[in-house]
Amino acid sequence: MHKKILAAVVALVAFAAVPAIATASPILTENGTVVSGKILATQSGSIVLTTSFGNVTCTKSTLTGTVLKNGPAGTGTHIEGTLEKATFTNETGGACSSTFPFNPSFTVDPENLHWCITGGGTLAADTFSIRGGGCTEAAKNLKFTLTSALGNCTYERATVTGSFVTNVTPVTLKVGASQTFTRTAGSESLCPATGTLDGGWNLYTDNLPTETPLTIS
Repeated sequence: MHKKILAAVVALVAFAAVPAIATASPILTENGTVVSGKILATQSGSIVLTTSFGNVTCTKSTLTGTVLKNGPAGTGTHIEGTLEKATFTNETGGACSSTFPFNPSFTVDPENLHWCITGGGTLAADTFSIRGGGCTEAAKNLKFTLTSALGNCTYERATVTGSFVTNVTPVTLKVGASQTFTRTAGSESLCPATGTLDGGWNLYTDNLPTETPLTIS
C-alpha cells in the first residue's frame, strides 16, 4: 500500500513539473512554423523611465534583430537573438516627452548595440533577458543617453529582464519590476541618480509592409 501511495505522489509531482519544463524550452513560431531570420518588436503601450525628477515617456519604440537559436524544435533549448537596432521616440519619430522641471523633451540614443535577447534556457520559465553586446560578443551593459536642450544624461544597467505569456499572439515581452538604471554621466541638477524602466514590446516577423504576429509556446 505504501508503495502505491509513493508511486502516486511521484506521478503527481512529475505531472505538476511538466508545464515548468515545457516553458523553460520555449519555441518562437509564426502560424505554427519555427521562426528564423529577422524579427521586429514594437512597443506595447508606452516605454517609461520613472525618476525622482519626473518621467520620460516614449510612445513609439522598435527593436529589430535576427533570431539565432529557437527552442528544442529549432536550433537549441532556448530562444536567442541579436538586436541590431533600437529606437525610442514619440509617435511622429521625434523626442520623448518628460515631466522633468521645465518639461524638456529628450532624444534617446541607445548604446552598446548590438544587444542580445534570450528567452528560456537557464532563465526562469516564461522569462526573457536583454543585455548589451551581441550574442556572440562579450557582455556589455545596456546603456542609453538622454539629450535635451538643457544637457545630456547617460544611464546604464547590466541587463533588463521581464516575462511573457505563452500561446498568446502576438506575444508581449513585458519589462519586469525594479529594472533600475544608474546615471553614469550628466549633471546632478539635470539628471536624477536613477531611473526605473517600464513597458513592453509585441513580437512580429520583420517583413514590411505586413508584419506577422509571433507566438511563444
